[in-house]
Amino acid sequence: VIIDPEYTRRLPVGRSYEDVLTAAAGSGSDDAGVSFSGSSSLENQYIVDGVNTTGLQFGTVGSPVINDFIEEIEVITGGYNAEYGRATGGVVNVVTKSGTNEFKGSVFGAMTSGFLALDRERTPTQASSIDAETNLVYSADFGFELGGPIIKDKVWFWVGFGPQLGKLDITRRTKRRTDCRRVDA
Repeated sequence: VIIDPEYTRRLPVGRSYEDVLTAAAGSGSDDAGVSFSGSSSLENQYIVDGVNTTGLQFGTVGSPVINDFIEEIEVITGGYNAEYGRATGGVVNVVTKSGTNEFKGSVFGAMTSGFLALDRERTPTQASSIDAETNLVYSADFGFELGGPIIKDKVWFWVGFGPQLGKLDITRRTKRRTDCRRVDA
């Protein structure tokens, strides 16, 4: 399957291309990521602009490129050539955007506030002496991209910047067991 920027622009998907991979037939999720054709997610191969970026330690996504900087994602789930050796799951080929003879650019952003979200309540337990509650204060995702010619028909440029900022409020409560409510006779 080939996933183009229109797919990621029109549907509510996550920030990284890994969040889009479930659009491929035969895909599923496991504890480490997206799996294809019955293999685990650790048996996939991830290629970004012709360079294998598969994580060395566990075989996960080694370079999470954000969707706003991607031109095309190709997911091959079976019957691939020998050039994609060392993969028994799927092969994910990502092509990033590049410059053209025309100046093009865009600005993007999203903000989530914890102002309207109800704080989570934990079920009391005596398993630990410290309880921690985590609540979202804000999450901001913004950036820009710009591409164009340096020398027309010969050299182009493309640059993108997309930071993600966020703040969590962590409340810790200490507790202790006491026997002061027991009456000794």
